[in-house]
Amino acid sequence: MSFLRKSFPQGHAFRSQPMGHCLEVADSVIPGFCLSEPARFYVCDLQACPFGQTSHCSRRSKHSWSFPRNRLLLVLLAILSCASAKPAPAAENLLDGAKKEGRVVWYTSLAIDHATRVANAFSEKFAFIKVDLWRAGTGQVLTKILAEARANRYPDVTTMSDLEIHIMKEKGLFGAYFSPEREAIPQGFKDKEGYWTNFYDNIQVIAYNTKLVPADRAPKNYQDLLHPQWKGRMGMDSDEVAWVANMLRILGKEKGADFMRRLNAQNITFRNGHTLLAQLLAAGEISICVVCYNYRIEGMKLRGAPVEWVGGEPIIAEQHPLALFARAPHPHAARLFVDFSLSKEGGQKVMQEVNRVPARRDVEPSPPRLTRGLKIYPSDPTLANHQPEILKQYQELFPAALGR
Repeated sequence: MSFLRKSFPQGHAFRSQPMGHCLEVADSVIPGFCLSEPARFYVCDLQACPFGQTSHCSRRSKHSWSFPRNRLLLVLLAILSCASAKPAPAAENLLDGAKKEGRVVWYTSLAIDHATRVANAFSEKFAFIKVDLWRAGTGQVLTKILAEARANRYPDVTTMSDLEIHIMKEKGLFGAYFSPEREAIPQGFKDKEGYWTNFYDNIQVIAYNTKLVPADRAPKNYQDLLHPQWKGRMGMDSDEVAWVANMLRILGKEKGADFMRRLNAQNITFRNGHTLLAQLLAAGEISICVVCYNYRIEGMKLRGAPVEWVGGEPIIAEQHPLALFARAPHPHAARLFVDFSLSKEGGQKVMQEVNRVPARRDVEPSPPRLTRGLKIYPSDPTLANHQPEILKQYQELFPAALGR
């Protein structure tokens, strides 16, 4: 697609990265335009702007702007582009379009049984749409998407860890979509430019074996893990690069690095994967899991495993956003799927039913203690911009980890 590209005085400019059918509007660029709000601008693709409402454009601005006359023509061209495009997709038009498409393709790293529940619930409500689900680990999903993109093939929607979502955002693979359900998602858990919205969280906590660690002696926070009694008794996933980077971001680089060095001196047992680590914890091969997902520990408790968790601050929520592809082959069905997945009675209810942590804060997880009363920090997807640096730092702090 060809996009409007023009610089304006005093640093005001269009950016050329696509956001679905509209151009991204950065902080120091022309605000967006919509016909329903003549004092505001959305900078639209000159070839297509079928979503001419504020909820589908890249970003709205609360400020009024004026331009020299010789610059105004470019803005008017963008306005006429939107004005001559298809009408905005009201709810009934979205449904009509989705019915004609009849299909949505979803690539995800969500556990297959949970993803299947979401797909079935969607198909139950919208029987005229088939969900083509493909599930693999985050790394495999990312590799598949990037490989197919080189061949100009795309799914409609994806869900995976936030770092990988950010990588694809930076590559321009996503289109912005401001789902009406986004309002219920807290700040920090949705991309301000509309590229992605969080679907569910993995809350990272300390866990312990209740047979090996009495409740009154269990660690209450991360500093407690530095006590000599835990030396040689703790386990940790060998790939906690993102967790360490987020901890250093929250604690401060110097303070955080000092804690991590002292933690490493506790002779940590490193293993690959959080699932394996939780199993080793339940089997008594380790007494404490440094970073486990609390939903998984709760599920194991229900099945009789001798495990428990504590929410020692800082508690990080590993985000798993939904994102819609700019070249989604079934754009109407894709938007309908995103809306459903983020809705209180749709995908968020399914996350609650499978004991996951829904992204919406008006849908409590089951059990509620997974989030109730906890101060939770969202993971930072932009850490993906600093991969070489944070990987090097992780190797220095935990030299034995990545050798596993």
